[in-house]
Amino acid sequence: MLDFDENIARDPHLRQKNAVLSERSFRQRITESWPDLTGVESFFIDRQPYADGIVVVTELQRSRMGSFSQHEVLVARTNDGWRVVSPPPDEGL
Repeated sequence: MLDFDENIARDPHLRQKNAVLSERSFRQRITESWPDLTGVESFFIDRQPYADGIVVVTELQRSRMGSFSQHEVLVARTNDGWRVVSPPPDEGL
């Protein structure tokens, strides 16, 4: 949002509205094309501080064919437990 409009990014009401719309869009897309994760194993192998209340977790996935992939994800601890915030920015951590 900072790249789009810095003023909008700093407005808490607009950030909340954007978050709700983004979540709704994500849930619709994922529901329409839910991935088949049969046989996939996932392990969280590292956790590092990122920003206030947000950490980067490193996830290692083993596919059903035996190959491995590693991903970093930003997560935050909420009243309902840990929740994914987003992938890290393109410029990395």
